[in-house]
Amino acid sequence: MAFTLEHLDVETRRLMLAELDDDLAAQREYLDPRLADEAVPSYLGLLRAALQEGTPESFTEALAGSGLLRSHEERRLPGGELITAKVPHTAAQTIAEGEFNRYYMRAVCVLALQGKGVVEVYRAKPVSKPRPEEAAARRNAAQLLEDLRTSNISVSGSFPGPNSGRSLRLPPAGR
Repeated sequence: MAFTLEHLDVETRRLMLAELDDDLAAQREYLDPRLADEAVPSYLGLLRAALQEGTPESFTEALAGSGLLRSHEERRLPGGELITAKVPHTAAQTIAEGEFNRYYMRAVCVLALQGKGVVEVYRAKPVSKPRPEEAAARRNAAQLLEDLRTSNISVSGSFPGPNSGRSLRLPPAGR
């Protein structure tokens, strides 16, 4: 199922790319541990291309077919034992959707700061197991932008959380 990103236009894409460029300049880009060590330049190229003219879905397809992900990863069992396990087949989708949406939300926050400084949480993608809904919950764009710049949504506990299907939009009459 596809994301419905309400403000994905030329200006939003320009802001998404500016956020990526800021991350690269500050060396704070998020590189998922499931990426192979030699994959970084190719991955960043795929990310830039997706932000310029793609979608979360096209980024997923590009990443899944790229051979840039590890086949196995180390995991710690609840008892503390370290094992080697296969990387889930959904890893490319989780990474691609999460990063595309994070840059999109950062751009929406920047747009909001040009106005009233408020964004609204909404369900942008139907999911099979929805988390408790934050229907029309409004958030402070400045604080949320800072959070999105310093954390990754693929990490449990961060907003909106991995595979949540949630994103941000400007409140009505905010654009």
